[in-house]
Amino acid sequence: MEALALYLLKSVIWISGFGLVFILFLRNERFFFLNRIYLVAGILTSLFFPLISVHYTVVLPAIRTFQTESTVVSEVQNTGSNIIPDLKLILLVLYLAGIVYALFRIIRQGRSLLRSISKSEIISFHPVKLIKTPDYGSAFSFFSYVFVNPSVTDIETKEIMHHELVHVRQKHWFDLLLAELLCMIQWFN
Repeated sequence: MEALALYLLKSVIWISGFGLVFILFLRNERFFFLNRIYLVAGILTSLFFPLISVHYTVVLPAIRTFQTESTVVSEVQNTGSNIIPDLKLILLVLYLAGIVYALFRIIRQGRSLLRSISKSEIISFHPVKLIKTPDYGSAFSFFSYVFVNPSVTDIETKEIMHHELVHVRQKHWFDLLLAELLCMIQWFN
């Protein structure tokens, strides 16, 4: 349990550091590809770097000690030792419940998308497929599917397709899945 808590703490520190640097220095930059690399690297770093441990040995010179009086050590009873394991178990169950809830939410969203794909007409544009559905108010892409509300005009649909085609070609779904994985692991952050 302590190892998991230490991993999560290290992971939070790494992602917070990357996020702070991004907010302070890179948020307004127009180099979108470099920003994307930085953000994906930050997520991956925050997931894997806490697993790396560096061990080293420190050698200190010995100091002579002299004992002038004999010391009597009495045994002290720890009355709160029964509470600590229960608290650890409660925290672990709470953490796992948060992960299960986040996973359930991701699965529910995926099922909603698959249901929209199956019940809607699919219009094929060479690399992508257009789904016109009233289920969603704004346009977005999911793998090679682009979802657009039917109330959008044809001219706006062409502009949306042009924009979303960039997301599909650059495989931004990977970034979104990676971010969802991070949110699932660090739901408390």
